Amino acid sequence: MVSSLAAQISKGVSLNAAQLSSQPKRRHYAFTYLFPEKEASQHDMDSIFALAQSGYAALLVIDPSLSQTGDTFLSNAARVVDRTVMPRDQVKELQLSIAAFLRQISKYLLEIPTSKVIEWLVRRFRYA
Repeated sequence: MVSSLAAQISKGVSLNAAQLSSQPKRRHYAFTYLFPEKEASQHDMDSIFALAQSGYAALLVIDPSLSQTGDTFLSNAARVVDRTVMPRDQVKELQLSIAAFLRQISKYLLEIPTSKVIEWLVRRFRYA
């Protein structure tokens, strides 16, 4: 007697095939702060980085002390950081650094440049 799973495999059919085909395609960017969900996928990481750098430059005019921590997240080296492949201790350190930076910029939360920087943190570092 062939099991139900073996029968499905032999037919190449899943019991969830209808659900899998009827669900909408997976969103390219699940995390976004600044953009509506449909618009978020239209912006690649390079454009988000440029947007964040312009926002960061505007924030530095308001508060130059932000450069002490913000440079870490808005440098060219940060463009290639992927926390999903980092060791746990480095991820924890990164999270603490981002949290400290967010506390620093929280007083400017209603400013547009801050939103641009937060979008970068959310997209690049998947910080939510």
